[in-house]
Amino acid sequence: MVLAKEKLAGLLVAGMLTGLLNPAGWAEQAPETQKLIAAHHQAAADTQKRVMFHEEMEKAFVTGHGGGKFDMVGHCRFWADYYRKLVTKEEQAAKELEQRAP
Repeated sequence: MVLAKEKLAGLLVAGMLTGLLNPAGWAEQAPETQKLIAAHHQAAADTQKRVMFHEEMEKAFVTGHGGGKFDMVGHCRFWADYYRKLVTKEEQAAKELEQRAP
C-alpha cells in the first residue's frame, strides 16, 4: 500500500514536470515563423524605400525640377500614401506573428 502511494506520487510529480516543461519548450518560435517575420520586416523596409523615393520625386515635381508634367505630383502623392499603408500592414503582420508565437 505504501509502495502504491509512492508510485502514484512519483507519477504525479512526473506529470507535473512534464506539464511544466512542455510550455517552456514551446517558448521558442519555429524557424518558419522566424523566417516569415523577417520577410515581413524586409518587405516593410523595402516598401519604406519606395515611400521615400516617391516623396523625393514629389518634391522635385513641385519645385519644377522633375520635368514638365505637373500631374506627376498627384501620382507621387498617391503612391507614397499607398506604400505607407503597405508598410503599416507589413509591420502589423510581423507584430502579430511575434505576439502569436510564445
